[in-house]
Amino acid sequence: MKAALRLGPIPKATPVRITIVVTAEFKSELERYAELHARAWGDAIDVAELIPHMLRSFVDGDKAFRRAQKRKANAVEAD
Repeated sequence: MKAALRLGPIPKATPVRITIVVTAEFKSELERYAELHARAWGDAIDVAELIPHMLRSFVDGDKAFRRAQKRKANAVEAD
């Protein structure tokens, strides 16, 4: 049985490097999440590979951001 994680299998993509700073406690939590994700999906994944997909999931799930993007697109079309 796969764990009910919000983040599914990780697709392959061309990366662009950015740097973030997190607390030591949060880094440990991310490492535990990566371990659970590996058990759930069968592929070991490094935290650095996992973070972009977590951020993508967060942004995709942000309804206010989606509405703002749609309003912006509609305003550009109206011009």
